[in-house]
Amino acid sequence: GYEVDFLVTGTRLYIECEGWTYHGLDKDQFEFDRVRAAHLLANGYVGLRFTWAQIMRRPEFVARQITESFFSING
Repeated sequence: GYEVDFLVTGTRLYIECEGWTYHGLDKDQFEFDRVRAAHLLANGYVGLRFTWAQIMRRPEFVARQITESFFSING
């Protein structure tokens, strides 16, 4: 029942791209994000969160984290 930025097809791995504008400056959104993450985790979903700066300045790091998480979840 929750919307995520990206769900890796065929897995329970989801990816969130978080910036200050929507996820850091608004207290209600910040609180909602934490509740949503807890519910998703309780239902077997694993979330990765990356900042705009990480995605733009360290894409190799982001790709490596996604790949490693995918293989650790799916054996």
